[in-house]
Amino acid sequence: MFIKFNVKSKTAIINLYFFILKIPLTLNSLRSIRREIKNYRIINKNSFFKNDSFGVFKVFSIYFGLILPKGKQILPNDKQFLQYYSKSFQNITNKEKTSSVFTFDELENFLKKNLIKWIDEYQKVLDNSYILASPSHGDLHYKNIVILKKKYYLIDLNFFNEKGSYLFDLINYKIFSSKYYKGNWFELIKKHGKKFHKIIDKDYLKIFILWKINNDLKYTKIDKFKTEKYKNILKYFFNNLI
Repeated sequence: MFIKFNVKSKTAIINLYFFILKIPLTLNSLRSIRREIKNYRIINKNSFFKNDSFGVFKVFSIYFGLILPKGKQILPNDKQFLQYYSKSFQNITNKEKTSSVFTFDELENFLKKNLIKWIDEYQKVLDNSYILASPSHGDLHYKNIVILKKKYYLIDLNFFNEKGSYLFDLINYKIFSSKYYKGNWFELIKKHGKKFHKIIDKDYLKIFILWKINNDLKYTKIDKFKTEKYKNILKYFFNNLI
């Protein structure tokens, strides 16, 4: 047994022989774990995420923490997992207007407060684009996927959304599994956009950027530094990508 402290999430992670115990250390981390437990229970009822090749663990709450089975983290760019994940959503073929699928409240409030001149352009992007809507993990990358007894399992479900797009999961996976990723997802898209366009439609990549910013604004503490960071990203987005 050993104990690891996740500084970002303010959580103690206790590795037992067959299980992992997550204990919150702050009120915010308690809320996060309670949300994660709720999402595990929701997603376990969802057919998209369960088949013969991959699924979601059943978790157990204990006092203020949660217990989940212990698996082995997969390697970056596990192509077999991507095939299985994509196959689960292959029957989703109808596109929906982006503005009817997503409500980017945090992003919209950020624009109104910091970049009001772009609010109309932002709304046009949502109203004039269509996406394949589906449930989504919300933070899919190789560190959030483990394998146990030759089956893949999704973990860390804080960002799970019943209405999103699995394609955003796949884009997120490719970014954070890329050998070019150096801690800044937007810089990677800027520098290697042509490579992404070979595997993903440009319109999807644009909506992904807005989706990713909204999640960051929603789930991370925004200080002066991050405010400038997202202002710069959005200025580049509206000046160069639409």
